[in-house]
Amino acid sequence: MKFIKLMPFEAELDGDKLPCGLWQSGDQNSCEFFNQKAGACDNSGYFYGTDNDLEPKFCARHFYQLAVSGDGKGNYQLTS
Repeated sequence: MKFIKLMPFEAELDGDKLPCGLWQSGDQNSCEFFNQKAGACDNSGYFYGTDNDLEPKFCARHFYQLAVSGDGKGNYQLTS
C-alpha cells in the first residue's frame, strides 16, 4: 500500500477530526468491505482512510457510502 496524498477534507469520528489520505494498492483490494454484503467495490486501485497506514482503508464507493450515512459516532462524517 502506497500513500499518495492528504485529501482537502477531514473525517470526524467520536469528536476527533482525522486527516483523510489517498492510498494506492497494486493488485490487491484493500477495502475493509471487500467480499462483504456492502456491495461491489470500486476497482480503481485507490483507497481512502486516515493518514495512518495501520488504520482501515476503503474503496471510493464504500468510503463515501460510510461518510454520507455517517453520524460522527458509529460511522465517520466528512468535514472541511
